[in-house]
Amino acid sequence: MPLNTADNWLHLFLGIGMVGLGLGLGLGLGLGRALRRGTTARGARG
Repeated sequence: MPLNTADNWLHLFLGIGMVGLGLGLGLGLGLGRALRRGTTARGARG
């Protein structure tokens, strides 16, 4: 199994970026739904 330091760093940052993007979009969608219902993310009327 060949080891390539630059390739390892590339895949590490790509993985972190994809996880961050997934979490950011997931949280954004949840907040958008809550705002359309007229509630905040914690469920209180706001």
